[in-house]
Amino acid sequence: MFWLRAIGESFVLLGMVFVTFLAYQKEWIPLLDGANLIFHEAGHVIFSFGGEFVGLLGGTIGQLAIPLIVLVAFARTKQHFSTNVALWWFGQNLVNVAVYIGDARAQVLPLLGEGHDWFQILTKMGLLEADTRISGAVFAAGMIVMIVGLWFALQTIYLALKRRTRADELL
Repeated sequence: MFWLRAIGESFVLLGMVFVTFLAYQKEWIPLLDGANLIFHEAGHVIFSFGGEFVGLLGGTIGQLAIPLIVLVAFARTKQHFSTNVALWWFGQNLVNVAVYIGDARAQVLPLLGEGHDWFQILTKMGLLEADTRISGAVFAAGMIVMIVGLWFALQTIYLALKRRTRADELL
């Protein structure tokens, strides 16, 4: 059972590496970004009670909050590999948000609803001209978080294999 889990986690890790490469290229990852989009849209509904501005931010808040909630749930139950995957997922969402922020003036991304959240948010804040700079900072933060999540996930697999090898040697 241990080896099956280690193999499964290794495949997940390889998938994370592949998606990290796609995220760096700012590619749309259908299954993952589709789920992220659902959390984004749900965030608008959940945070709409706070007025127009909070409702606009609610999409991004929802999109970022779900991976953090999952991360905390896994961390509380000491599921280390899954915690690291959730950390990586949070970073992937930051990258996704960065792409959206960077599109505020250009508005070339296909959107579900009317109006561009980040065009409206940055306009209200007087920061529309800084959309690409803000996007760059969020993108860099997202890539760093993804790489840290990958590193910790790799370490978790390595340490588990090392502990198992030691245990096998003692038998």
